[in-house]
Amino acid sequence: MTIQLLENVLQALAAGLLVGAIYGLMCVGLALIFGVMRVINFAQGDFMMLGMYAAFYFFGAFGIQAAFGTTLGPYIAAILAGPLMFLVGYFIHLTLIARVSGTRAAAEAEGHFAQLILTLGIALILQNGGLIVFGSVLAGIPVIE
Repeated sequence: MTIQLLENVLQALAAGLLVGAIYGLMCVGLALIFGVMRVINFAQGDFMMLGMYAAFYFFGAFGIQAAFGTTLGPYIAAILAGPLMFLVGYFIHLTLIARVSGTRAAAEAEGHFAQLILTLGIALILQNGGLIVFGSVLAGIPVIE
């Protein structure tokens, strides 16, 4: 009985630390983007969702699991999803965000208001597009053989 309780407490502690680390990583990304580029990006979490789905599909559909197994495979899939998400983010920045920020914006306040509306619109498109393409069923990468 006490071993089961200890296992449950340790499992809850590990899960809480991992979820907290993901939230911390997202906050560091938001702070870095705003600090360096002065872009208020409300679509940051949605880009994170796309990256997670990219890693999921690299792992399962593209054969990373068969090639590297369930121990090393998730890490390889996450590394492969990074450059893909860089290209997606770079394309969206060039086509949309650069038009409302930086030297192209008429005034500093106008640039931030336009950034808010634009990134909220991108977030809505990514959220609803994700629901259409991936569905609403939770998906995960198995890490234990």
